[in-house]
Amino acid sequence: MIIFVLLSVLLISAFLLYSVLLNVVQELLETGLIRFIFNEEFTNTLQSFLLYTYPANSLTNIALGQNM
Repeated sequence: MIIFVLLSVLLISAFLLYSVLLNVVQELLETGLIRFIFNEEFTNTLQSFLLYTYPANSLTNIALGQNM
């Protein structure tokens, strides 16, 4: 029973943190401040870092509109 409660609390906490993250991303998109995060230098660094990671490389290619 205690394991169920702990897992439930952990799962609820994870969803709440994910909700906060999505709210931050939504605010960045709505205000246009996202363009300061995804500048050319950051994009190039992200591409080189995620070149050999999977599935992150697929998600990066989709986000950047490459290799589709």
